[in-house]
Amino acid sequence: MSNVKSALLVGVGGQGAILISKIMSNGFMQAGYDVKQSEVHGMAQRGGSVSTQVRWGGKVYGPVFGKGEADIMVALEKMEAVRYAEFLKPDGVAVINDYAIKSTTIASGAETYPQGCIEAMEKVFRTIAVPASEIALDLGNAKCMNVVLFGAMCDSLGCPQIDWEQVVADTVPEKVKVLTDEHGLNISQRNVTVSTSGIVPRMKELAKEHLQITLALSLHGSNQEKRRKLMPVANKYDITEVLAACDEYFKETGRRVSFEYSLVHGVNDTDEDAQELIHLLKHKNCHINLIPVNPVKERDFVRPSRKSALNFKNKLEKSGINVTIRREMGSDIDGACGQLRRRYVETEGE
Repeated sequence: MSNVKSALLVGVGGQGAILISKIMSNGFMQAGYDVKQSEVHGMAQRGGSVSTQVRWGGKVYGPVFGKGEADIMVALEKMEAVRYAEFLKPDGVAVINDYAIKSTTIASGAETYPQGCIEAMEKVFRTIAVPASEIALDLGNAKCMNVVLFGAMCDSLGCPQIDWEQVVADTVPEKVKVLTDEHGLNISQRNVTVSTSGIVPRMKELAKEHLQITLALSLHGSNQEKRRKLMPVANKYDITEVLAACDEYFKETGRRVSFEYSLVHGVNDTDEDAQELIHLLKHKNCHINLIPVNPVKERDFVRPSRKSALNFKNKLEKSGINVTIRREMGSDIDGACGQLRRRYVETEGE
């Protein structure tokens, strides 16, 4: 069994360690290896320690290995790397996400988060520390953190014959199809809305699927310059190409596009903004959803008055555009759109 390799993936419940291990297993199986996988969940579905073991080779007789037997460990959270370090071989490789998640006891103040986790691992093992969260933010989407770490893992595995991008596509189900398939939740496609900040290539891919779902674009600016200031993604995708992708979606599916537009007093709610929006959208089969911005004390964005929002809406309607103003709920408890996450971040930092 000398040709058998072992990998240990660890993290905190809800991070996706088990999904990554399934992708890894499928990749090795497609490459012709015999593969065995096991997983252990923590005491809580979210927040508990989660580990999963993957073994691959010519012939694998069992999925479980003991301490000092892992060729590679991938840690989605750095304290978990230390927790499971004893499973690594002395010459094993540790790929660690330089990211901390506070457990309940740490968040409550009963314990403190241990310092120097990665430094401690570097003293004993070959360690690859990946600032996955920072890289994901630089790419414009913090949710890409696991994708960044997965890339580092694939590089460390050294299996160039495996098309990992295709393996991911084959392993991770498209959520829209899971929701609408008769063997899934069987929800009507016309009752499903997919929102996007304007990732043009993916919008075009979605159009080619010819699904009957609604595409909602977060527009928020009446021109490229204003949209760029409000939405960093506009630094990559110009408003003209984003709107062209919306036109392509309508052409391919026959479904009108919904445009989400947050109204910020003095920023994008002027008469000039209304006229620019009319110029952009009056010839499109679309709907505009106006969203008066919710106040957050760390931001200087101000919600327009009800009268101002109605005047903006009326200008658009007079040009023949379908418009609604989103009903506001939850701002009295800091639970409205854009508020709840901010308060959570504050609490985490205290």
